[in-house]
Amino acid sequence: MLQHRLRKPAAGRMAAAKGKGSAHPLKSILKRFFCGAASCLALLCTAALLFEKTNLPLALVYPAACLAAAVGAFVSGLVLAWSWARYRLLAGLACGAFCCLCLLLAAVAGGSIPQADGRNLSLLIVLLLGGTAGGAAAALFAPARTGQVR
Repeated sequence: MLQHRLRKPAAGRMAAAKGKGSAHPLKSILKRFFCGAASCLALLCTAALLFEKTNLPLALVYPAACLAAAVGAFVSGLVLAWSWARYRLLAGLACGAFCCLCLLLAAVAGGSIPQADGRNLSLLIVLLLGGTAGGAAAALFAPARTGQVR
């Protein structure tokens, strides 16, 4: 007679996966956001030293700052997407949207109303696309899991 063994539910794995950051998702998101902000700050300091020591035209300051913000959003989206294995691209998009929201809230808190001119809009789009690109990079270069289709 054939004996079938029923698999018990893996309570240990489920409990470990459940407690792996689902308790405080806002804390997890803020940690990843500050990781991207630290990389942005490092790039801004590097760009400031570069502009001080060389004869680069000052018209390149805003594009350099925009690039540093995009890299910060990229790093933040990448790190957040690594922690959310199932929703990598969505995590990157959410991180970019969070960066845009923080920029808008900082402008309002500073007493100015953000205007929809080319410079402000381009920075918001760069932040949104930087976070999305970070999520896409995490989704593309994620290690393959056994038994799952990507």
